[in-house]
Amino acid sequence: MKENFNLLIVSFFILVILYSQSSAFGYTQRFTVSPGDSYTLSFDLAQGDRIRFWIAVNGGANDDVNITIRDPHGIINEGRVDREFQDDLYADFSGTYAFEFDNSFSLISSKQVEFSYEIIKKPSETTSYAASGLPGGMEWLIIIVPIIIGIGVGVGLLLRKKKQAIVRNSSVQENISKEKDPIEKKQDEKALDILKGRLARGEVTKEEYDRLKKEFT
Repeated sequence: MKENFNLLIVSFFILVILYSQSSAFGYTQRFTVSPGDSYTLSFDLAQGDRIRFWIAVNGGANDDVNITIRDPHGIINEGRVDREFQDDLYADFSGTYAFEFDNSFSLISSKQVEFSYEIIKKPSETTSYAASGLPGGMEWLIIIVPIIIGIGVGVGLLLRKKKQAIVRNSSVQENISKEKDPIEKKQDEKALDILKGRLARGEVTKEEYDRLKKEFT
C-alpha cells in the first residue's frame, strides 16, 4: 500500500507539471505604441472559440495604455491596462475580434506592449466534455488521470508481488539451511551418545555435558 501511495503522489506531481506546461501561452507579440497613436491586433475566431491572453505594458509614468476589445458587432469591452492584465475572451459569434491599444492620451511617452495569447478551439461534439464540470482547458484530465492512476496501481501491485516472492524465497532458503544433512545428523546423534556415556562414567561434569550437547542439537 505504501508503494501505491508513493506512486499516486508522483502521478499527482506529473499532472501538475503537465497542466502548468499546457497553460503556457502559445504566442507572444511585442510592439510599441507611439504617443498619440494606436495599434490593433485582430483574430478570426469561430463561435465557441476562446482566446486566453496576457498583456504587459511598459513606458511612461504609469506603464499604462487604453484598450478596446471589439467583436464582429462592435465594442464589447474597453478600459485601461496598468502594467499587466490577464483574461479570457469567449467568442459568441464567428468573425474578427480586435484588440486596439490606444496611446492617444500620452503626448511624449511611447508604450511597449507585450501581448501573449493562446487560441483554444471549440471542441467538437464527439470530444466535448462540457458535462464533466471541469474548467475549460482541463478536460484532458478525464482521460489522463485514470490512466496514470491505473499505471500507478498496476506497478504497485507488481512491486508488492515481487517483494512477497523475495520474502518467500528467503524463508525457504533459511529453512533449507536449517535442515541438516542426514549423514551429518546421524554423526551428531552418535557423538551425543558418546557424550552421554562419558557423563555416565563421570568423565565430564553436568555443566560440560550441557555445554557440549548444544553443539549437536
